[in-house]
Amino acid sequence: MNNNVEIIDYIKHRNLAQLTLCLCIILFSVQTAFAQSPYSLSKSKDIPIIIGETALFGLTIGLNKKSPELSPDDTIGLDIMNIPAIDRKIVYNWSKRAQRQSDVLLHTSPIAPLAFPLVAGNNSRKELGVTYVIAFEGMLASYTLTELTKLIVKRKRPYVYGKSDFRGNLFGKESWKSFFSGHTAFTATNYYMAAKMFNDFYPDSNWRPVVWSTAAIVPAITAWKRVQGGKHFVTDVVVGYVVGAAVGILIPEIHRR
Repeated sequence: MNNNVEIIDYIKHRNLAQLTLCLCIILFSVQTAFAQSPYSLSKSKDIPIIIGETALFGLTIGLNKKSPELSPDDTIGLDIMNIPAIDRKIVYNWSKRAQRQSDVLLHTSPIAPLAFPLVAGNNSRKELGVTYVIAFEGMLASYTLTELTKLIVKRKRPYVYGKSDFRGNLFGKESWKSFFSGHTAFTATNYYMAAKMFNDFYPDSNWRPVVWSTAAIVPAITAWKRVQGGKHFVTDVVVGYVVGAAVGILIPEIHRR
């Protein structure tokens, strides 16, 4: 599955305007009435964030359509010695199985922030509207940061250098989009966002070490599978992990009371 659909599966372009409108309506109607809630929504803050993220999402769609495909001429003179030493052996990786496994981890990752308030306890169940707005903002921020960076940097994927077992769309648009890993970033955003919200809702819970450990491990496995599958360099997934985790922590934090 190519990266052009890896996150758009969750945020369909044709439905994004309606979803944004619904979230703006929620912001006008939801009142954080429970004293134990660590979060609050602000019309003056969240509506501009959502509209801005939606605009950037639309920009990435437009830029993607105009993005050129990698051509044979673009591969002339490629030298693996021009990439960081830590990335050089990666150019010969290729595993469809690892790619499928990373897809599963990506596609199931939104369950973490969306299901957590329902199963964690009564405090978070009372705040579904708030937590879902935060989750939406985090997911959209993660996608736009990832996709815009890919479109600006245009780093060739490892298999373009190695050309070992890879066949197919070697010269497609996706061959430009190595930096940074969207699978890793999006998965990290979702798991760290869920862990951060759990931590804030239930600061005295004995489950916090388990929750944070899960948040750290699942994106790391995703990153490893992207490298093992030959889709990303080590540096791609490291940056993706850091960016995704930062988004997952910062988006809930800016909503703290």
